[in-house]
Amino acid sequence: MTDYLGSEKEGESEPDGFLKPDSSVIYEDNPASLWDPLPYFTFLHRLIEGGLGDLRSGDQLLYLKMFRESFGRGRETASITMKDLGRTTGLGKRAVEEGLTRLTHYGLIRVLSKGHGHIATEYQIFRALAPYPIAKKSIKPSVETVLSQLSTDEQSKLHQMARTLEPDDRARIDSEIKEQFQALGLLPSPLMQHQAFLFKVLEEKMYHSIKDIHPHIF
Repeated sequence: MTDYLGSEKEGESEPDGFLKPDSSVIYEDNPASLWDPLPYFTFLHRLIEGGLGDLRSGDQLLYLKMFRESFGRGRETASITMKDLGRTTGLGKRAVEEGLTRLTHYGLIRVLSKGHGHIATEYQIFRALAPYPIAKKSIKPSVETVLSQLSTDEQSKLHQMARTLEPDDRARIDSEIKEQFQALGLLPSPLMQHQAFLFKVLEEKMYHSIKDIHPHIF
């Protein structure tokens, strides 16, 4: 199987049109909330202008998929199997292997922990295609990251509050979540919907107590 570690050989230069890897954040400006769609579209414009079109079409799909699974979820890494990459991009095994090799060579991804079979490979994803904002600002965590940072007691309290919501509150939150996913152009899975619902409850019912303990969350 192709080795994706692919560190540059001594003497090889960067391919034309590609910038050196950088781990700066994706937002031009901090969004007003985790649901603000503008930063996503702003970044997409910068990505396209920055050289996405210089990649082969299959490599574009791989890079965008990895970007969604890393920076789109508030982190710089993505863990994914070859099978999942092929399934979600529509590429064959060979196209995925060769595309990953090229992305590694271009300095767009790097293997941190190599998997095999059903064991996911962990990749570090770089923003080398996009022009960088003048000022670097901290990245906001994704909804799933926020929920994972809660303690066991905090999670238990959150689930209890979610279960005991008044019907009107539940319907309103469901409607708001649906509108927010539509604004992002996403068709959420049941898990994404559940996580979004819990985050909304957290934001509305536990904001002050959680902010005191986890000031970075909101």
